[in-house]
Formats: sequence, C-alpha cells, structure tokens
Amino acid sequence: MSVKTIALWIGGLVILAGLWWLATLEPGIGGLSENLSDEVMQPVGTAGADKTYTEENDLYSINITYPTHSNPSIQTAIDALVAEEVERFKQESVSLIDDVEAQRIREHKRPYELVVAYKPYTYKTFTSYEFDIYLDTGGAHPNAFFRTTTFNAQGDELALDELFIAGAAYLPRLSSEAQTLVLAELGRRAGGEVTPEMADTVRMGTAPSPEAIQFFYLKSDGLHLLFPPYQVAAYAAGSFDVAIPFDNLQDILKPEIH
Repeated sequence: MSVKTIALWIGGLVILAGLWWLATLEPGIGGLSENLSDEVMQPVGTAGADKTYTEENDLYSINITYPTHSNPSIQTAIDALVAEEVERFKQESVSLIDDVEAQRIREHKRPYELVVAYKPYTYKTFTSYEFDIYLDTGGAHPNAFFRTTTFNAQGDELALDELFIAGAAYLPRLSSEAQTLVLAELGRRAGGEVTPEMADTVRMGTAPSPEAIQFFYLKSDGLHLLFPPYQVAAYAAGSFDVAIPFDNLQDILKPEIH
C-alpha cells in the first residue's frame, strides 16, 4: 500500500471521528440562577421545541441547547439549570482569565468553550433529561460532565432517593449493580483485559455515596446511571451509561416506578 493511500485512509478516519463527536452533541441534551439578569438568560433563538443560548467573543464562547416544556414548573427548573451552568462557567473559568491567559488564547485562537446539549427520555409518566456538558478551558484536553433531572407527571423534580421506598438501602444496591455493569463494559472497551488497578478505580468511582451515584434517568430498559470521564476509568475510556433493570430493584423501588 502506498504512502498516499495510507494518508487518505488516516484522513478519512479523522473526519469520521469528528462527525461522530458532533453527532453526540445533537439534542435528543440541560442559588446562582436568581443572580442572572433576564437579559442574560433570554434565548437568542429557537429550533423547533428547543431553546438556544449563545455568547461569543475572542476569549470564550457559550452554546447551549435546551428543551421547552408545557409544564411551567418543569420549564422553570430547566431554565434554572441552564442559568446555573452559565454562571458557573463565568465564575469558575472566564473570571480567571488574566492578561497572560488572554494573550495565550488569542495567539492559539482557542477560546474557552462551554457547550451543552440534551437528550430527553420518557418512562411511564416520568420525563428525564440528560444534559451533556463539554468544557474546554485550554488544558491538555476538554472535559465532559453530566447534569440530569427527572420529573413526575405533576412537574415535581425527583431526587434519586425519592425513587425508592422509605428506609431502603438503595445506594449499596446501586453501587453493586453499577460496579458489575461498568466492569463488564470496561472489559469490552479494553479488549477483555481489566487490570487490578482499573478494577480499583471502578470500585472507587461507583462507591455507595451520593457524590459517586448522582446522575440518573429513567427509561423503559431500567434505571440509568451516568459516570463522566475520570470517575470510573481513565479519560481515554470515556464516560459510562449503565442501565439497571427495574426487576433487579423491584423490592426497593416505589410501586409507581416499577
């Protein structure tokens, strides 16, 4: 095979990888909020049932796509979540740009970037949203995070513990289930080899604590738990979305969930 042919193959793979990454950001992705003015949170455009919020200059850009909902309570909660992420980005990232960093950004033409997209899910009378957050602040690589929110038919936002009967030891159960599923998926991604060090990282990242197990949504195939990059494996392994079948949790779930 010629050098030219190899170069063409490599170029094609790079393009395909870029298209795949863009596809993952398509909608299909959401204290401080009251401090934002109405002008800041005014959507600059709409796309069907979606709202968009954008800001852009030579130092940073914000591009957020988020849903509309007919229930005012749900819409208020979604708007507050978006406002919180905008404020967090400005306070924890943009406000730290000094003259030296501003010069570096302009020289490299790599502004700080916040991108948020969402995915909606429905299960019975419940509506869940997964917000995929992409953050680039000039490091070796961008970072990815999650925010999730779930509502009942009345528009009340549900915390994870509200899915389970009172007094249920749900965190140890979810931790055990998640650990098994993440290890299996990690093995597939690693070509079947999970080292003891990798397994230890999974155990720590799926610990039975509210900090480790906090991002979730409901779908017909079960209770989904999300783990961002770094939490359960190396950055290169990516994020993890594992589904625990409702039948596996039927003894501790509230009847309206199962």
